[in-house]
Amino acid sequence: MSSALSEVKQESVTALVDLVQSAGVERLCLLSSGKNNLTVSRGQTVAVACRVYCSPLGERTPVLFEPAQEPVWPAELALSEQLRLLPRGLPRKVNIEVHNRTRHDMILGRHTPLGSLHLVQSVAPLEVQRKDLPQPESRTSNEEDNLVSPECESQPVSQE
Repeated sequence: MSSALSEVKQESVTALVDLVQSAGVERLCLLSSGKNNLTVSRGQTVAVACRVYCSPLGERTPVLFEPAQEPVWPAELALSEQLRLLPRGLPRKVNIEVHNRTRHDMILGRHTPLGSLHLVQSVAPLEVQRKDLPQPESRTSNEEDNLVSPECESQPVSQE
C-alpha cells in the first residue's frame, strides 16, 4: 500500500490501513443465481439477475458485491467485486456480471451461490494518476492545486 501512495505521508497510509481493517463489515444478504440454468457464451460477460432478500431500505443504498470465498461455479467463469446501488424500498433484484474466459459456452447452474452484498458507508471518487504514464500538460495551476490534498506532501518536479 505504501508503494502505491508514495506521495502520501507514511502516517496517513498507516491510519488508512488501520481504518479499513478495523471497519466492521455488515453483510446485507447472500446472492445466488436464478431458478434456471444460464448459458454464458464464450468470451462474453452477462448480467445475472439475483434476488435480494433483505428488509426495506429507507434510502438508495450503495452495496459491494463480494464473490464467495470458496466458489462453487465453474472455474472458467469469473466474478469480481462490484459496486451496486440498491433502490429505496424493498429491493427485488440486482444484476451481477459474470465473465466467461473460455472459448466455449459455459453453464451457470440454477441457485448457484455467487457471493454476498455488504453495506458501504460512503463512496468517494478519487482521481488517480499512474506514474508510468505521461502527465498531460494542459492543466492550469488551479486544477493542479485541487489534486493535492492537505495530507499529501508536494515535492517540486524538475523540468528536464
